[in-house]
Amino acid sequence: MKNSLGIMGILIIGILISINLSSCTTNKKVASSEEPTGSQLWAGNCLRCHNMPPPNAYSDADWDAITNHMQKVAGFTTKDINKVAAFLKSANH
Repeated sequence: MKNSLGIMGILIIGILISINLSSCTTNKKVASSEEPTGSQLWAGNCLRCHNMPPPNAYSDADWDAITNHMQKVAGFTTKDINKVAAFLKSANH
């Protein structure tokens, strides 16, 4: 009886792990097909070289100058840097 309960427990744990892993795989596929948001681009790229100040640390004009400069330095596309700038400036409104 104890042996069958132990086997049943192992099976249940295995099922739960496989369900959890398959849901992670699905989420990764969905996430990779979606365009990153401005906040995701900011967090994923700017942190590599900078301490991240809060978005409301600078004025809209400051963020325009900073993102214009960083587009050239970091190689952001115009589309992506516009998303980052919009995210950063949204904290000021």
